[in-house]
This record gives sequence, structure tokens and C-alpha cells, in this order.
Amino acid sequence: MEGGGEAATSNATPDTFLGHFIAGIFLLSYGAFFLCLTAVRLVRIAQEISNDATCTSSISSTPSSVSAEFQRRHVPEQNPVLLRRVSVILLVSTTFGILYEGFGALYIDHDSHPDKTFFSDATHQTLTFAFFFAGFTGLLESWQLLPPDSVRGAVVLALLGEALLWLDHALMKEGGAVRIHILLALTAAFSAVSIFVSIVMSASTSTRTRDRVQGGGERTAAGCFEHLALLSYACGFLGFLWQGMWFMVAAQNEISSIAMDRIVMYYILQGIALGFGVEIFAAYLSCLSARHEDKNSSSGCQLKLAARQRNRFRFRREGAYSVIDVPGDGDDMA
Repeated sequence: MEGGGEAATSNATPDTFLGHFIAGIFLLSYGAFFLCLTAVRLVRIAQEISNDATCTSSISSTPSSVSAEFQRRHVPEQNPVLLRRVSVILLVSTTFGILYEGFGALYIDHDSHPDKTFFSDATHQTLTFAFFFAGFTGLLESWQLLPPDSVRGAVVLALLGEALLWLDHALMKEGGAVRIHILLALTAAFSAVSIFVSIVMSASTSTRTRDRVQGGGERTAAGCFEHLALLSYACGFLGFLWQGMWFMVAAQNEISSIAMDRIVMYYILQGIALGFGVEIFAAYLSCLSARHEDKNSSSGCQLKLAARQRNRFRFRREGAYSVIDVPGDGDDMA
């Protein structure tokens, strides 16, 4: 169904273009939603730490503490409503994908391939059904009928199946479409490995969060571990976003073939663009943590305690002493 290379594709059809385009839109939306949600949650945690000016905060003011707190609150996903809604969306969208492939072969692609049946594109339907299984697993997990992180395990299996299918698909292609499908397989494998590593590290991260280590070397090692756990979690969704971007390239290749010497270049540029985004956001989180560090410095704490002592009054009422703390210059009114 797909050509590619130096010459224009001769057998491209509306079905092949729309199939890649719709899949790309879904993957872009899925990856972007969870990346934005992760960013909002991280900023919220960093702001909570930054706003805690009690000088006795149980959460240290370091970027690693933000990572560890995120792991404790959100990995695995602890919001059953969110999990249920996303699972339902996944079930509906994959059902649509299976039906679209079947009826598209019968009607949209019928003029160019009149011998097609509902299951002629069984490869694509099998891939879509793998994610239907992941959505069904998420629904059961949201009802607490399966252990936490079951849905991410199912997604890992679906992504590994996707990688194998794209590699097999590449063997049936010609020209640039071969490279495009091989790179799709590599991106799916990247997401699968990232999510699997996140699942494995999440249990260890929760233990490290409860047992704060003492000492510079051990603290540094623990901080690196927490950063890697968060990075692997985010890379799983970055992989979905990258897949969506690459599906758009595959869709473009269906209507106007891309020169073979530019395909890998486009892929690398997409990866670098995503890397820039991750670095910029990480720098922003570091700035929030640095603000908290300045706010809770030892001199700041001393000024705060001194201000509270200057504004502390005792008075006798009904035979007992009470204490009224009047906010001073060093106190927060919030």
C-alpha cells in the first residue's frame, strides 16, 4: 500500500494517508496530554515546596526532592477517575481504529483494491487491538481489580508488539517507506523500554523516599536514582509524542515521497527538538527549587524566628496563660 523513495508513490490511496494521519493525531494527543499533566504536577509540587517557609519542612529543597515527591504521589497513577476516563477513551478510539481499517478496506480503498475484505489489513487491526487490551486493563485497574501499574505493563506489551509489527511491515515496503517503518519500530521500542524501566524503578523510589539517606555521597546517589526514575516515566510519553510526529512524516510520504537521504535527518531533528523541550522544563524546575533554597536559608529562618519572638505577647485570661502570635515582617500571611 505504501511506496516511498526518490520517486512519487504510485499506489498511495486516501486510506493509507488517513490511516497514518489519524494514528498520528491520536498518538500526539495521548503523549502531549500526559506530558502536560506531568509538567503541571511537577510545577505544583515545586511550588508547594517553594511556598513552605516554615524552616522545618520535611521535604528538602532540592530538585531530587521534587522528583521523589512526584514518584510518591503519582507513580503508579493513583487517580482512579483519570485512569478510568483515559481507559475508556483508549477503548473507544481503538475500537474506531479497528472498524476504520475494516470498513476502509471495503469502501474507501475498494476502487484500487476491489479484492479486499474486512480483515485485509489485519496487521494494523492486530496492532490496534493490542492497545484495546491496554485500555481494558486500565479499566480493571481503575476498579482496583488488578494491581497498580497493570495498565503500564499492558502498554509495554502493546508497544513491543507494535515494534515487531513495524519491523515486519518494513520488509514489505520499498524505498523510503522501509526506513520510516524501521524508525517507527525503534520509537515504539524506546517507549516500551522507558515505561518498563519506570515500572521497575517506581517501587525502589518509594522506598528511598521513605528512608531519606544521610551523607553527601549517598544523598547524591539517591538523587540521581530519583531523577532517572522521573526521566524514564516522562520518556515513555515522549516516545508516544515522537511516534505521533513520525506518523505525520509517514502520512506525508504517502502523498509526496520524501527523499531517502532526508528521512533519518528529520527523525534526528525531531528527537533533538524534544530534548530541548525537556532541558528547558528541567531548568525551570531547578529555578523553582533554587527559590525555595533561598527562602529557607539559615539566615532567613533566623530572621523569621526573631520576628516571631518580637511579636509574641502573653496575657492572663481566666487564670491561664495563652499565646497570641501576631504576624511580623518575616511571617507569611497565607
